Amino acid sequence: MKKHVSKSQYVCKVCKESFDSVSGMVAHRKGHSAEEYALVKAIKKPPKTIFECEYCKKVLASKTSLVAHLRIHTGEKPFECTICGKKLVFMLLFMFFYTEFF
Repeated sequence: MKKHVSKSQYVCKVCKESFDSVSGMVAHRKGHSAEEYALVKAIKKPPKTIFECEYCKKVLASKTSLVAHLRIHTGEKPFECTICGKKLVFMLLFMFFYTEFF
């Protein structure tokens, strides 16, 4: 007769030791220091991509934000009003400007 063999469901994030119960893992975790857990967390977390302006060194959250920010330095104004011809740097400003006509 074969005995049912189950895989351990609970694994320690620090040392990868596995346990069959939550209580066993919790008791085990108390043996690890806070520094060990912080180190494991730091290793698991991928580094954030930094979007930094080459002109003023401002750090932005996304590539889209950086592209829009760079227009301040380059003078590019890609959004043009079809009614009066005024050009604007940011799409949001353009949308607010455009609604004045309607």
